[in-house]
Amino acid sequence: MNPRRARSLASSAALAAVVPLTVVAVLEHVGQTEATSSAHFFWHLAVIALCAVAVHATVSLAIWRWTREVSRREADDHSPLPPTTITELRPLAAWIDSIIARQRAEMEAHKRTLADASHQLRTPLAVLRTQLQGALDGNGDIAFHVPQLLQTVDRAAAVTSEILASLKIEQRQREPVPWESLALEDVAKEAAIEFAPLIAEKRLEFVLEAAPIRVKADCWMLGELVRNLLANAIQHSAVGAALGIVVRSVDKRAELIVWDCGHGISQSQRERLFEPFAAARGGTGLGLSICRQFARALGADVQLFDRIDDGRIAGVDALVRWN
Repeated sequence: MNPRRARSLASSAALAAVVPLTVVAVLEHVGQTEATSSAHFFWHLAVIALCAVAVHATVSLAIWRWTREVSRREADDHSPLPPTTITELRPLAAWIDSIIARQRAEMEAHKRTLADASHQLRTPLAVLRTQLQGALDGNGDIAFHVPQLLQTVDRAAAVTSEILASLKIEQRQREPVPWESLALEDVAKEAAIEFAPLIAEKRLEFVLEAAPIRVKADCWMLGELVRNLLANAIQHSAVGAALGIVVRSVDKRAELIVWDCGHGISQSQRERLFEPFAAARGGTGLGLSICRQFARALGADVQLFDRIDDGRIAGVDALVRWN
């Protein structure tokens, strides 16, 4: 807290303490004789002035102690402020402590993400080095190693992309850009056009069913959310299968569904797929953990459901529902 703000707070506290006393003094002065009232009135003014000085000094001292305490801390020290005996300052202390607690939680989340990311990157890079060394040593035809090398590179690239996407989401939340009114149908069409080569390569039958639904959103985050859900659906679709996107409104809440004709997922798999870097362990592209971060930053949530047709699993629906 800067000194000007501290002085302002101390003055406000002093004023809040002085005003009631001043009112009492004026009321007491009314109705008294002139001889006695003047002496009482000036006596009250002196007491009020002393009270104002005492309150101002007490609040200023408490804030100064907090400022000194925080300025002496290490950068990673997020412990609460020292307790105060001044009742009026306790809400301020609680507010500052809540900010410190949020900073501590964000710092711990960053540490976990970096630790997990370093672990995820260490393995594919070590494998890549071993594969390259084997190819250079002439252990087999170089063409034999190329698919393995590409798979390892894809895995490392997926981890890196997920880290960068997560950091960019945090940046957009700290420094938000103005949200726009976006047509979900247009966002879905743009994603389908972008992935048309992949859809054609696997000879997939793509279907778009879209009602004219608009949502207020960050254009980049919404586009990334739809593109990554569609990329995952393409990745897990068999050659010649069908997949698509549905845009609709249910109970006046916007919904977007990316569906495929996969084999379904168990409950345990469903929970693991939302863990960070889950996609990087078994394929390419950003994982559902990032998709969920995108959705929640946009005021929505994403869930996976097995689609049942005639009592059997017909595929998987990735449902994004706005709150």
